[in-house]
Amino acid sequence: MAGRSRIDWLWAQSIFYAGIVGFVIQVFWFLRDGVWSGLSLIDSAELVFWPSDWPWLCDPQSWQGLHLILNWVSLPLIIVLWGAVLRALEKPVRH
Repeated sequence: MAGRSRIDWLWAQSIFYAGIVGFVIQVFWFLRDGVWSGLSLIDSAELVFWPSDWPWLCDPQSWQGLHLILNWVSLPLIIVLWGAVLRALEKPVRH
């Protein structure tokens, strides 16, 4: 069981640092171009779902506030938070 916990913790570390790298790349692009062109949750959802399957992603007719919030939240920051939670839950066992 200790081996599994160590592997899970390494995955959590990988997720955490991937999110940090993604956010640093977005900041670099902002500093270079002066325009924030980050990857939001809506942008990532549009990559997973076809807009014809879920037209709310491109043109919300209701829940416009939720759409605005999801379009504002940065995907790499969510990945960092997810990785941090996984790291906290999956600390390796020391003998």
